[in-house]
Formats: sequence, structure tokens, C-alpha cells
Amino acid sequence: MEKYFKIVDNFLPSKVFDRLLKIVEGNTIPWIWSDHSYKEDNLFMLSLVLFNNIPATVHPWYPAFQVIEDFQAEIVPFKQVLKSKINLSPNQGKNVPQTYHKDIVTGEKIDDCVMTSVFNFHTCNGGTMIKLDEKEEKISSKANRLILFDNTFHHGITQSDIPRRIVLNLNVIKL
Repeated sequence: MEKYFKIVDNFLPSKVFDRLLKIVEGNTIPWIWSDHSYKEDNLFMLSLVLFNNIPATVHPWYPAFQVIEDFQAEIVPFKQVLKSKINLSPNQGKNVPQTYHKDIVTGEKIDDCVMTSVFNFHTCNGGTMIKLDEKEEKISSKANRLILFDNTFHHGITQSDIPRRIVLNLNVIKL
């Protein structure tokens, strides 16, 4: 079965995008260090869970980023948000592919009721790799770009041309 996949450039109005960019690039986000991007891959990054359904987590910064959910729902309506998380990849001097993973699983099975999106805050030489019907699709990181896809294997690629790459990952239950 063919997976849903869509790229939306200039996703947010510029005033909204600029406001969120100032937040993620400022000194107020309490970034949390992780020595892995997924499980035990030894690929470090910083992140902050804004919202998680289980275990219940609502960070004080979450309301500022809910506008991304609102605009996404206009493109692909959904039932419920499962998780919203921002990730910061520091420049490592080269492009480093992170580990393929699936965001939401039921046991060992990918949950087909879930849609994933990646919202890019920066244009850089990093990106996102997605497995679509046994093909790998590389999507470059472009500021204010939203990538929507059915929950499937994917991973980030760090950048080497700017100090940091910041994305927001969102997982929702499809209608």
C-alpha cells in the first residue's frame, strides 16, 4: 500500500514562523542533552518534549507551538496529538545520518493509525530520510518546510554548514 507523503514549503505565515524561530534560537528553551538520537546509537542531540500523550507531559512552551498543529490540521485533519517534540542537532563538522526509526509502535508493529510530520526551522545541508514503499526519499532541510508522512521508518541527517539544525516532530492519530 502506498504511503501518504507531502512536502509543504512556506508552511506558516512569515510572522508566525519568525516568532517561533526566535523562541527556538533564543536562550529560553531548556534543551535536554541526549547521547543518542534513537535508542543506543551514540549520535548525540538536544531535545525537548513539548507534549506527550503517554506518559502525560505538557511543557509550558507547548502552547506556543500548537499553531503548527492548527495549520497542519487544515492540510490533513487528525483526531488527536500523540507527541510533539523539538530536536536540535549541533554541527558535527560533517553530515551524520542518524538511525532509522519509527516514532510510534504498537508492540513491534508500526502503528498505521499515526501520521508523522517534521517541521524545519533552518535551511541547511542536513535533511530527513524517509522509507516509502521500499524506496528511500531524502528531503532537504528548508526553513518553514513541513514534511507529512504516514508513520514509517525515517531519520534525520545532521548538517555541516550551520551551527544547529532544529526541527519539530509531531505525531498524530489520523481520522
